[in-house]
Amino acid sequence: MAIYADRFWEIDCLRGLAVLLMLFYHYLYDLDFFKLVDVQIRSGFILYAGRFSALLFILISGVALSISHSRALNKESAGNISENFPST
Repeated sequence: MAIYADRFWEIDCLRGLAVLLMLFYHYLYDLDFFKLVDVQIRSGFILYAGRFSALLFILISGVALSISHSRALNKESAGNISENFPST
């Protein structure tokens, strides 16, 4: 596996947490929807886990877009066009 030095492990960790929370919420939602288990998904921890994971996805998307945009601007100001458009 390649290791990228310019990646933020904190963002990747939060992204993984958001995915796990979303999977947990949807698994319990499906169990309740198909009447396999009576789960109170509209109250308590399960409700907050679902909302928190959605909020975390939105927050991480904004942070990742901001970092990507600032890195693109830094490459553009450096004048290295060959890095942005490698020749084939």
